[in-house]
Amino acid sequence: MKHINLEFDCQRKVSKEVFRFFYYSLYFLKFFMYNKMQWADIEVWLI
Repeated sequence: MKHINLEFDCQRKVSKEVFRFFYYSLYFLKFFMYNKMQWADIEVWLI
């Protein structure tokens, strides 16, 4: 029982890290494309 709980906790931690990476990469992408007017439609789609 304890082993399963530990495994679940590890999995949850990994998923949190993946989510954080995805969020920051999306934020960086929006910041990077901010000055490019041709990417305006994509920026709106991301929001």
